[in-house]
Parts: sequence; C-alpha cells; structure tokens
Amino acid sequence: APITGQSLEAGPTFEIKELEGASKSWTRESALAAVKKNGLTGRNFENGRNSYYAVGCVKCHRFDGAGGAVGPDLSSVANKFSMPDLLEAIIEPNNVISDQYSSSIVTMENGTEYEGIVINKSGSEEEGRMEIHTSDPKADPIIVKTAEVASIEASRLSQMPEGQADFMNEAEFLDLLAYLMSRGNPDAPMFK
Repeated sequence: APITGQSLEAGPTFEIKELEGASKSWTRESALAAVKKNGLTGRNFENGRNSYYAVGCVKCHRFDGAGGAVGPDLSSVANKFSMPDLLEAIIEPNNVISDQYSSSIVTMENGTEYEGIVINKSGSEEEGRMEIHTSDPKADPIIVKTAEVASIEASRLSQMPEGQADFMNEAEFLDLLAYLMSRGNPDAPMFK
C-alpha cells in the first residue's frame, strides 16, 4: 500500500449485509441440535458467505483466497473437523487452543501488560523488538523492545472472542457452517 497507494488485502466483491442476530446465546448443544434438525442441505451460499464476512471471520482467518493470518486457515476445515468439533471451536474457542495460535501475556518492566500473539523480530534490522498482535484484527501490532520485557506467560484465552455465533440467527449460522464445509464452493451439494 505505501508504494502503490492500494491495499493488497482481498476485499469482498459483494455488499456485506447486516446480520439479524440470535435471539439467545448459542451453545454447542443448541447448535448441534439445529444442525441435526435442519441439516446442511438446501442452504444459501450467499447468506453463508455474508455471515463469514459480517461476523468478522475474514479478519483473522484465511478462507477461499481471502482473509487474515491471526487465526488458523479455514480452507480445509471440512477435512479436519467433525461437526461437533467445529461447533466447539466456534462457540467455545477457549476450550482447545492450538500452540500455533496461542496468545501470550507480555508484562513490561513498568508493569504494563499486553496480550496477543508474540512475534520476535530477531535476525532483522528490527532485532531487539517484538510485535504483539492483539485480538483486535483492526489494531496495528504493539511493538516493544525485548530488553524492556519483564516476563512472557502463556494465556489461557483464545484470540477468538467468545460469542461470535450470537451475531447470527439460526439460518445465518447454518448457512455459515455450510459455507465453511463447502470450502467456499457455491456448486456444493449443500446449496442445492
């Protein structure tokens, strides 16, 4: 962007519509019951894709050629997760946190604490610094000097905030699940 004046982030080619939202908080059990009752056939591709963008999944997760890298790439989620496991990852993100995407609590010598994914900048012109990528995907990373860090401890919280599913009603949530399980393919059988 500094060279061309244009962002290299892939944006959606469609208008993102506001979600209706859930009338009550989703639980793993209520989501699994909705999947069993309604299935993932006859779903709406456009609504699923819209849910993915509207709830903010794209800010942290790469999928179908677009998205961030703060969280795991979801392109092959259909091959890696059973439906109960996928629902747990979405609704209860703090239960299982991959080592690759675990957060740390960085305490500075002055007592200030930062929480996020830590990237050391050793072996570069920025040696002696680290970046802390917080759970806010819109925020710039916090850059600190490693010499001023008092401690780094593992966090027990996922970078993914709880309650993301609560922004979706049943149809929006089921369409999102179908979108993820289809690998972003509008011709997948679940959209017939």
